[in-house]
Amino acid sequence: MLRWLLILGYVTSPVYINWVYMHVAEPVNDTGERLLMLWPGVGIDPTLPIIGATLCLRDWVQSAWGRALTVGAIVVGAAISAVVSPEVALASGLAFLASELSDQATWTLLNQRPVVAVAASGLVGAAVDTTTFLLVAFGTMDTWGVQWVGKAVTILLVAAAMQVWRSRRGVAIA
Repeated sequence: MLRWLLILGYVTSPVYINWVYMHVAEPVNDTGERLLMLWPGVGIDPTLPIIGATLCLRDWVQSAWGRALTVGAIVVGAAISAVVSPEVALASGLAFLASELSDQATWTLLNQRPVVAVAASGLVGAAVDTTTFLLVAFGTMDTWGVQWVGKAVTILLVAAAMQVWRSRRGVAIA
């Protein structure tokens, strides 16, 4: 049952990400960039933690289902992403596809050290996601650092929680 929940949550994550982006965040400039405004002049992208968690979830999908099905799930997720958010369809779909494939390649190389693999692959995937989305959607990298850090914080929190969980269960931590 958990395997099915992992894959379902993963392939539908673009729906949540795009819904939050289009309905929680508000436009802040003429390029179409959207933020959740905390107070005048200060806002955050509310999708960053969800994207960071999705990059980690992809690793668990591959552990549960294998590489071939995970690639299929990446393609389905990218298609869903493009369909759900026509405003940023190309950018969203390409960012999901590119970041998840780079995450998969990194995780596959490092998966003998699970905690390191989740952290490293997520950080690589976050860099690719941020770069692809910003360039395709807005044609600028002005907010790259803030966007990447927002995703990286979630990824590192997941990796830290995973390390704590593994140490409490007596699983070797690498």
